[in-house]
Amino acid sequence: MNELDAHLLVDVKGRLSESPQWSSAEGALYWVDIENGLLHRFDWRTTCHECVSLPAPVTMVTPGPRPLVTSGNSLLRLDWKTRASQRIASLPLDPSRVRFNDGKLDPQGRLWLGTMAIDEHSPVAGLYRLVGQTLEQVLTDVTVSNGIVWHGQTMYYADSGAGTLDAFDFDGASGELERRRNLVRYEGAAFADGLWVDDEGCLWVAMWGGGEVRRYAPDGGLLDTWPLPVSQPSACCFVGPGRDILLVTSARFELSAEALAREPAAGRVMAIDPGVTGPAATPYRPRPGVLPS
Repeated sequence: MNELDAHLLVDVKGRLSESPQWSSAEGALYWVDIENGLLHRFDWRTTCHECVSLPAPVTMVTPGPRPLVTSGNSLLRLDWKTRASQRIASLPLDPSRVRFNDGKLDPQGRLWLGTMAIDEHSPVAGLYRLVGQTLEQVLTDVTVSNGIVWHGQTMYYADSGAGTLDAFDFDGASGELERRRNLVRYEGAAFADGLWVDDEGCLWVAMWGGGEVRRYAPDGGLLDTWPLPVSQPSACCFVGPGRDILLVTSARFELSAEALAREPAAGRVMAIDPGVTGPAATPYRPRPGVLPS
């Protein structure tokens, strides 16, 4: 286990901060505050912080000046400069049972977007892939679709409600998944939330309820842990000009007053020195006939 070296990167306290995404082209960090319906942007060079308010929940964002972002039951394309938005796709989700959750762009620029059961136990959610203006369901019987990330011909995926961290063979040309296998199964209060991968092909996992970030080998073997001053780290990604800083979002969602007193950093965005570098988020790349422009 590493010594605690986390420090605040942006002093913004979110209720449920999630989906950090680094845009190398802009030198900017994006993330969301799900229940407060906020989309954040932090300019690394100027340290300017801005946010946009949208109908909640706002569960994920892709990087770029015209990011894709979820709002309510819709997937929007937002123009950051004008704040104008265009609805790209939607799902008929019953907000009492299911909502959108984590999503990410694969290396080819396709959007993958998951849903989650409101009760966090029922297998009524799924994982979807955006094709044109349609969200096509790829996985069923999901409980809480969470972290998703790719490395080479492998896609890693966490169903937090089921307590699983899985891997798939991934065909980049077609976007198809094959040969699902379980890498880690979590028991107890801590489970895998957001995921990222480093340039050595190892997996970084924010452990919700565990107060740490873990680094795993591609086969699921635990390599190291980084303790954090929060119990609910939600997601992570590599940021900075050299992409040598691991950014971690966190939450103060459902924490008691006593817990919040022990965790003054809960809900904030923090950073650690991981000792390795990692890739930036894939930018959104519209493709004729596949993704909307």
